[in-house]
Amino acid sequence: MTFQIKQPVGLAARLRAANPTSTGAELKAPEVKPITYLSVADPAIKDRLGIVFDDSSSMYGSKIKEARDGVIEFLRNCVPNQTAVAIYPMNDTAYPLDTNLPYLAGKVLDIQAVGSTPLVRTAIQMLGVNTTLTRGIIFSDGSPDSLFTDALVATCRERKVPLDTVYIGEDYEGPIAFMRKLAEDTGGTFIHLKAGVSIRDTFKYLAPVYHALLTDKSFVENLQNGKV
Repeated sequence: MTFQIKQPVGLAARLRAANPTSTGAELKAPEVKPITYLSVADPAIKDRLGIVFDDSSSMYGSKIKEARDGVIEFLRNCVPNQTAVAIYPMNDTAYPLDTNLPYLAGKVLDIQAVGSTPLVRTAIQMLGVNTTLTRGIIFSDGSPDSLFTDALVATCRERKVPLDTVYIGEDYEGPIAFMRKLAEDTGGTFIHLKAGVSIRDTFKYLAPVYHALLTDKSFVENLQNGKV
């Protein structure tokens, strides 16, 4: 999946239908001007979001591809120059808050599934570098580290940074309970994407424009079961 700006289609056809004598030749495509990305510190940036990306070896294969596509779809649904995003793979190069979302999407394509699941340590690192985060998003399909969980929760509460957590895959009570509690303790939302549910098709609902839908329990239930 590549990062593309969604454009409305069919305008010329609708205009020709309204004016049958029109050939459409006089319709010129609007000039596309390059975006000048604001500073992360600009007051216009309303949402500063951090993603902890599970790139552990258990994500190898279709999971890592869908995770990459899902995060890119998330980025595509963020409003340019109102949103800054940080991306922190658990085992690879971290990318601090940036408003250049296409740049981040390109970096997501390089993430590979190799390593362990230092979820808590990565989240603490992300919060330590990006001190103005307004929300965190964490996803994993395995058993994360938990040694410094209390410190992570305390930091999130102090800064009022909720963590939305997504567990991917089979019904393993240990990691599911951990991810659910982490969301509850920080004021975030827990989602369990069950086996067979598309990561790519669901991650966009974590973007700010859709996030209010996650307050609806029935919507979350449908999302978890791939019925959205």
